[in-house]
Amino acid sequence: MGLECLLLTRDAVLLNDIRSHFNGLGIDLIVRKDASAAVDAARGRHLDGFVIDCDDLPGGREALHKIRNGNPANKLSMILAVVRPTTAVSEIFSLGANFALTKPVRGSRLRAILEIAIPKMEREHRRYYRYQIEIAASLCLSSGEVIQAATANVSENGIALRLQSTFSGTRNEGVTVAFDVRGDDAFHFSAQAAVVWERECVAGMRILHMEPDCRDRYDSWLKSLDAKLRFNTAVESSREVELLP
Repeated sequence: MGLECLLLTRDAVLLNDIRSHFNGLGIDLIVRKDASAAVDAARGRHLDGFVIDCDDLPGGREALHKIRNGNPANKLSMILAVVRPTTAVSEIFSLGANFALTKPVRGSRLRAILEIAIPKMEREHRRYYRYQIEIAASLCLSSGEVIQAATANVSENGIALRLQSTFSGTRNEGVTVAFDVRGDDAFHFSAQAAVVWERECVAGMRILHMEPDCRDRYDSWLKSLDAKLRFNTAVESSREVELLP
């Protein structure tokens, strides 16, 4: 589950420069050559970062602005704007860019930007990534009714639960979600949440509040899940290489 970024450009040289650096860092790259196609790709999903050719692609600047102010899931995603040397950097920043890179791209400058950007991208990735894990849980409704459940997936700001009985709650209803994490990361999780969707005995919750100690333990647990997933992905990749003729 590596980082995933979108590159908007028609510049073959820029494409090769970005692709070579991103591939070396294990970052998956989605390429779009049309501004409207890039905006559409960002509208329905979270992406960890964007590289936008602002000056040499029609609608590039407008796409930057729409991506930054469109899908709330990309509100804090890193945006690297690629511009001509004559472009005022302040103008690009006002549209929502976090970094500016001038053409022709210097590898040292791009690497320096990525050293700063990647930790922030990884932080955003953890906020939105859904870790598939099943743990016995309980859901306490505002009426006092308690429904037994199991986690379907967890993320920094949300949890999906598989419910053992029909859910009679309403969207945005306040609930309490609780479960016990076992093993080396053992702790009791309890959080106030709001129901954001429900279908076929599965309900999605947005976490609203948890005690600071619980939040610290929960964040550490998510980091450990992330590390395990990365390790397993690396092992699977190495096995696939070994099986190649």
